Amino acid sequence: MLLQTELASAIAAAIGVQLGVRPTFQTASERRVDPDAYEACLRARFHWNRRTREDLYQALRFFTKSIEKDLNYAPAFAGLADTYLVLLDYRYVAPGEALAMATAAAVAWMRARTPSCMRLDWDGAEQEFQRAIPQGPVDEALEACRKALRIDPNLPRPHDDLGRILLEKGAWGEAIASLEKAVSPSNRSARFLSSLGYGYGITGRSDLARQVLDELTEMSKQQYIAWSDFAFVHTGMGETDQAIQCLERAYDDCDAHLMALKVDPRLASLRDDPRFKALLTRVGLEP
Repeated sequence: MLLQTELASAIAAAIGVQLGVRPTFQTASERRVDPDAYEACLRARFHWNRRTREDLYQALRFFTKSIEKDLNYAPAFAGLADTYLVLLDYRYVAPGEALAMATAAAVAWMRARTPSCMRLDWDGAEQEFQRAIPQGPVDEALEACRKALRIDPNLPRPHDDLGRILLEKGAWGEAIASLEKAVSPSNRSARFLSSLGYGYGITGRSDLARQVLDELTEMSKQQYIAWSDFAFVHTGMGETDQAIQCLERAYDDCDAHLMALKVDPRLASLRDDPRFKALLTRVGLEP
């Protein structure tokens, strides 16, 4: 808790706000913002950026606290929506629940936002996405992951990203080591287990990949597990029929990862399969 306070204070100081003296400050529209709501939102974003299960639920608590302090504080509603979407992406919450809560928070954000300081710039958003499409050099991506891990070696996402990039480069030993490091700090999240299972599969360690499948199956008896996670492991093992079947079930389940169906390199071996092309069309992506 002390670390969170120090971080919030550092961020606030950088933008000219001193926490602890309970200032009154205003947005560009001159709307007064409760300082406690602001600080709670800062703390929430700190936890949101760490992305562990515990941190994400802590983020929900702080965003909720922020809203309780100021029912019209739009950034807190935006944060709630962001958090539910990450919970969905990390397979901590089922799609129905996560999308319903994210939608409700987004609607509340739309109602709370002040037009003069939070305009919807669709053209600008499209330009930024277009800029992001041409990927930078692989070495730059690797360095970004390693830099994040130098800051905090216990973050699962950079380990996972690093491992997946290394798999594409053929550095299999280092890739598997990185993927394994992602699993423990994530409390064995299915999102990271499936990456590891895929890695085991394509590097010829089918026995270990099968163990990951068994673990995911056991987990699914107690919590939501995305069908895409099963598909990744089957794809790594070269089990095309099983992978396609899992993706079909993922479609029926509104699995959020289907948005990346066309570009996820773990599914590259399926792209010439007519069933996969048909699924792309159903999702709304051109084969």
